[in-house]
Amino acid sequence: MFVVARKTENATILDLTGRLGLGEAVETFRNNFYELLSAGEKNIVVNLTGVPSIDSSGIGALVRAFTMAESKGAKCLFYAPSPQVKHALQVSRLEDILKPLNDEKSALASL
Repeated sequence: MFVVARKTENATILDLTGRLGLGEAVETFRNNFYELLSAGEKNIVVNLTGVPSIDSSGIGALVRAFTMAESKGAKCLFYAPSPQVKHALQVSRLEDILKPLNDEKSALASL
């Protein structure tokens, strides 16, 4: 799992690349996300385009990121999930909670 953070005018975008699953991948995502929250970032957008697959640990990491952001008064949005990730969110009934958007432009406009 590779995570690249890039700053825009009103948010930090985390571009994820690789499988988001148990172990190092989840830890890498979690560490990058929590580092941004700890630094006071209020708008974090997670790009799921490069995530070909996800397991229950990866789904848990997304949910924890979302709820942690809310508890700190921040906003966390997700966009462009691959078909497998979108299916996993639907099966786990989290699509309506995490509400992944179609693209970066839509996500940034939603902030």
